[in-house]
Amino acid sequence: IKWLKENLHPGDVVIEVGANVGAHSLIISQIIGDTGKLYVFEPTDYAFKKLQFNYDLNKNLAQNTTLNKLFVSNKENAKKNFKIRSSWKVNKTKKIADKMDENFSGEIINIDNFFKGLSRVNLIKIDVDGFDFKVLQGAEDIIRLHQPTIFVELGEADLQKNGDSVEKVINFFSDLNYSGVLENGEIITSASKLKGSLKLATHSNGIFTPMID
Repeated sequence: IKWLKENLHPGDVVIEVGANVGAHSLIISQIIGDTGKLYVFEPTDYAFKKLQFNYDLNKNLAQNTTLNKLFVSNKENAKKNFKIRSSWKVNKTKKIADKMDENFSGEIINIDNFFKGLSRVNLIKIDVDGFDFKVLQGAEDIIRLHQPTIFVELGEADLQKNGDSVEKVINFFSDLNYSGVLENGEIITSASKLKGSLKLATHSNGIFTPMID
């Protein structure tokens, strides 16, 4: 939240993938104001209903925000009838965990195709519990064109569950001539060093920005 308040501005255009109930979305909507635009994505029934309700309670913020109940990945309609989750409990049993999963068979999109014709984007925020690299893959053209700041969750264990890794994320941004820092300000210099930093915390957030020649 502190980072959002210090780095977003009125009139900014933001894409948020993995909004959950809107804890960050509502703040973004407030910061960017009437001249800004926020595009929100949340595929789970559990979270989307709460997200919609929160915006119904804040109709002034809903004016600049579009809510999309869609799954974002690298390919369109690439995978159906799988499990997704938007709510977690500590010390849960397998039975409780299974109840928390939802069967998803809705529409899958990627950022590049969904936003063809978008004139600009200042920030892409991604928090999708291991699908983060696939979202980045599906947004490569948009990132190359508009060079937005990317705020993305980094969790090695969750990324590996989907055949990805923080190394793939770092190489992706390196190819785009982006540099990155962790949310604590630590400069990301290599994938191996990042893995070492993540040993103390299963997840962290990376902020990536285009390097100036």
